[in-house]
Amino acid sequence: MRKFASIKPFYFDDSILFSITKNWINQFNSMPEFDVFIDSKNKMHLISKQKVTKSGGGL
Repeated sequence: MRKFASIKPFYFDDSILFSITKNWINQFNSMPEFDVFIDSKNKMHLISKQKVTKSGGGL
């Protein structure tokens, strides 16, 4: 696994929102959905249900 980019969360109406740009959608060729995992070190991971269809770091 490699770090591709960072996502900044926002707090709104008692919820945490994650905002991604249209460039992210272009990487997936669709609106991505994510599963959320907590690992043994208590770190959260967002894993997309879709595979990235384009390579590169042009975000």
